[in-house]
Amino acid sequence: MIVGVLLMKQSYDLIAEETGVGMFHTVALLYIVGAVLTIVLIGALLLLIAAILEVIAFFSLPDSVPEKASTTPAEEELAF
Repeated sequence: MIVGVLLMKQSYDLIAEETGVGMFHTVALLYIVGAVLTIVLIGALLLLIAAILEVIAFFSLPDSVPEKASTTPAEEELAF
């Protein structure tokens, strides 16, 4: 379970960076803490909260992803 959550964290961090919705970082952190604390049973509550915040984060995604500045090679690189 912990390996799966770590992979989810990587993907949610990437989604947060690309879209600018920082709640995905919070969801990833809650999933990790919840997976570790599942042994104590309080982790199940954290996993439920993380799932609810995950839905909220997906609904707060922008309709279109802001484009990054296109990188074009410098003119001196084009001249042979």
